[in-house]
Amino acid sequence: SAIVNDVLSFARQIEPKIQALDTRAVLQRVIDAHRPAIEAHHIAVTVEVDSAVVHADADLLHQALLNLVRNAVDAMAERGGGRLTLAATADRLTLTDTGPGLPGQVVDRIFNPFFTTRSSGTGLGFAIVHRIIDAHGGTIAVHNHPGHGGAVFALDLPCPQAARGLAPESNFMEPAA
Repeated sequence: SAIVNDVLSFARQIEPKIQALDTRAVLQRVIDAHRPAIEAHHIAVTVEVDSAVVHADADLLHQALLNLVRNAVDAMAERGGGRLTLAATADRLTLTDTGPGLPGQVVDRIFNPFFTTRSSGTGLGFAIVHRIIDAHGGTIAVHNHPGHGGAVFALDLPCPQAARGLAPESNFMEPAA
């Protein structure tokens, strides 16, 4: 079932319905969805939000972030715990873990469809994340943290209002028509 869902998610056309979202609520929803595994593996979670609004499709962004959180928790579980930090600025979401990090050859191929280092799975999780962020007109990059070696995923999402020269919050609380 999971394999079929991954293949269908990867194959379908992605057309995001961009809207202004409460950044803290988006991140909290992802944490809550994966809370049992986070707690079971003794992962501490920190949320740092410098921007109240992110512009994205709520369900697609949730799917992308949940894939990243699942992988981070799995990586840290092998070490018996760790810390996951989710941070947000006006145009960037960052997920940093204290897992083992990624070998260079993995960093170079991580977003390729069907690439995996695991004995099970489809190798589509990171490819799906990449497609979702790309469909938003954004970018995603990964590197190892220079201090503790864990993985750092940086998602850059464009702000539609900034492209039109408007303040980011100008469209957030429009009165109902």
